[in-house]
Amino acid sequence: MSIPVHADGSTTGPYEVWQVIGPVLTALVPVCGAASRRYAVGAVPGGAIGLALAACAD
Repeated sequence: MSIPVHADGSTTGPYEVWQVIGPVLTALVPVCGAASRRYAVGAVPGGAIGLALAACAD
């Protein structure tokens, strides 16, 4: 994946803002929900596994 170079010579990262916000919300909402129910043991691994599965499916 190449980094885009604009006409003025500036560059941007390989990801758009929405591509960062989506996974953060995808991970944050279930982790906060599980932690609020005092199920913190499954919150972090569950969120990480779910995000990894979604990335592999893509």
